[in-house]
Amino acid sequence: MKKDIPLKHPISFGEGEGAVEYKALTMRTPKVKEILAARKGETDADQKEKAIVATCCGVPASLIDELYFPDYERLLEAYDELTGRVLPQDDHALMLAAARVARALHQPLREVLAMSPADLVKWGKVATEIEEAKKA
Repeated sequence: MKKDIPLKHPISFGEGEGAVEYKALTMRTPKVKEILAARKGETDADQKEKAIVATCCGVPASLIDELYFPDYERLLEAYDELTGRVLPQDDHALMLAAARVARALHQPLREVLAMSPADLVKWGKVATEIEEAKKA
C-alpha cells in the first residue's frame, strides 16, 4: 500500500542545480527487513522512527531532518494508517500520552494503559482536539 502526503511546507533538498523541490512525499508500507534494519542500526527511539519514515518514503534521513515538524507529524500519522502500528517511542512519551487521554476522556489511567499503542495514538489526537477546544 502507498499513501501520498502533501507537504504544507514544501522543501528544497540538495545543492545548486541538483536541488529537488518536494511538495509531497509518498509513503509505502515497510517490509519486515527494513523495520529490523532500522531497529538494529539506531539505538535512540527518535532516530529509529526517522530511519523507518525515511525508508518508507524512499528518501535519505537527512531530508526528513529538513521537514517542518507539522509535516513530519503527518508522515507519522500516515505510517500509523498504513501499518496499524505505532513507531518506536520511549516509555515516558507513551505514559504522558496515556495521561493526556485519561484526563481528556475522564477514564482511569489503568484502562487507558490497557489500550493498544495504535488506539492510544488515535485517542491522543482526540484528547488534543478536546484540549484545544477548551482553550478557545
